[in-house]
Amino acid sequence: MDQPPPDQTTAIAQIVLTVTSLPGVTGVRLTFNGAPINAPLATGAQTNRLLTRADYQAMLGAKR
Repeated sequence: MDQPPPDQTTAIAQIVLTVTSLPGVTGVRLTFNGAPINAPLATGAQTNRLLTRADYQAMLGAKR
């Protein structure tokens, strides 16, 4: 399986971490035309499930 570019993972992490910081929001699902799409996790794996803060917690404070 191809690895997504690091910038793509960072961008998705920023979206998930920002949105889930709002009260009542516990996850984010990325879709295209209503169908779930794969998203890169901080571990390098990909998933089409609901994304949560825990999926990207390891990236908090990471330096580039």
